Amino acid sequence: MAMFKAQVTQDGKDPYTVEIGARDVAAWERKGRDRAFSDFMARPRVTDMFELAYLSSRRQGLFAGTEQEFLELVDVEGATDEAEGPTQPAP
Repeated sequence: MAMFKAQVTQDGKDPYTVEIGARDVAAWERKGRDRAFSDFMARPRVTDMFELAYLSSRRQGLFAGTEQEFLELVDVEGATDEAEGPTQPAP
């Protein structure tokens, strides 16, 4: 189950949506001191978004390179919270 999604576009390839789940968040939290998903959601940083997208892309078999290669070859954008759902049009 995805906690949120992000759009990943690798140079010269079609974009894909990566579903970032609890396993990815747990791996990300273990990689650094004082990391908490609640802090990320309150104040997202681009470097953290890239790292979460990388961890998820690797786990799902969508990217085979190193984290450094991921940083050099892809753009990550549009993190969406699964709990929010789609935005409804104004009445």
